[in-house]
Amino acid sequence: MFPSLTVEYRFSDNIFDAITFTEELEGSVDCILFSSRATYLLVKDCLSLTVDCYFIPLKGNGLYKALFELTTKASIQHISIDGVAEEYINPIVENIEDLSIIYVNISSHVQQVEELCQEHEKNYQAYKKLGVITSLKLIADNLLMAGVPVVWLQPTKEDVIVCLERMLLSMTKRREKDHQIVFGKIALQSFSDNPPTNQENLLQKYKIEKLISRFVDEMNGLLLPNNGDEYLFITHRGEFERATEGYKNITLYSDMKNLQNFTLQIGIGFGWTTFLAYYHAELALAQAKQRKGNHSFIVNEERAVIGPVEIATPLIYKLEGEPHLAGVRKNEVMKAYLKKNRLTHFTAQEVAATFNVTNRTANRLIASWLDTGLIEVKGTEKVEKRGRPRQRYVFKEVAE
Repeated sequence: MFPSLTVEYRFSDNIFDAITFTEELEGSVDCILFSSRATYLLVKDCLSLTVDCYFIPLKGNGLYKALFELTTKASIQHISIDGVAEEYINPIVENIEDLSIIYVNISSHVQQVEELCQEHEKNYQAYKKLGVITSLKLIADNLLMAGVPVVWLQPTKEDVIVCLERMLLSMTKRREKDHQIVFGKIALQSFSDNPPTNQENLLQKYKIEKLISRFVDEMNGLLLPNNGDEYLFITHRGEFERATEGYKNITLYSDMKNLQNFTLQIGIGFGWTTFLAYYHAELALAQAKQRKGNHSFIVNEERAVIGPVEIATPLIYKLEGEPHLAGVRKNEVMKAYLKKNRLTHFTAQEVAATFNVTNRTANRLIASWLDTGLIEVKGTEKVEKRGRPRQRYVFKEVAE
């Protein structure tokens, strides 16, 4: 699928081996892809790297597979989960009856594996019929020995393919727009009724600066000297779009959940020059400050405002064979596909590709949508010199 890539693999059940593997590979490869964000951050914290590094987001098909595996293992009514943002899993569990989620924050990552295990075990003792989904195999092994029902959340083949495509786009052969300069301004506002002591203030500031530095590192960016409660960074557009998964995921917000009495506003500016990117970042930050709470806005090179930037529900394929997830309807998945790709219409070929089915099955699905009045025909498109034109369809609510 990617003939231009030569891959060197390293496998281990122990996450800490990633440090040794990275040291071995750093001088002989163009980039390194980690199986999870926790592994990526561990290596970033322990080594000063000269090679581009990326990680596979734990969501999508892998998350559906883990949920299905855990709920079929035993009678589960509660799930203790780490490594997945609430915004990704909430829309999924809403379609599963009698299932609640307890989130375990791992912003401090693998340095506290024992503490994370204890948190999951505490949830297991507090709730009847509870299982665990964890992003770290070390935690999964420990919980399994303790007799806790647990599934290790792993990326699927589809997740890896999507990640590789984004990784290739963020490397040297990217489109011209991806070379645009991105300037970011991060503003912190404290709203505590009780002013902290100098020592508390210094400790809080150290934690914040470490998290912001990590966020900028994920974009292979440069963190500039800060001014008071404002932080500045600069990177390229391709790196920014890769790290934020197309403006959908600002990881800094989830990492700072444990820090109390702070709001965070981010302004992102795109531009062909540093001056324009900085000016657009100021405009974007002004937009964010007009709203209460944590918000991010983007002002692009055409001075168009994008935002507020939020985590969107991921597009998931292959729902067949998963009875617990039957409540997710195919027409909703197709609407999500259109929204993600900023399209208003679709063809039978796109339906077939989205659900990994034959064109005949896709046409039967489209016929059922036509019969129920969900969609309507909206012209044709001719994409080849030979062959019949393809019919285009739109959802009626979009057409209206």
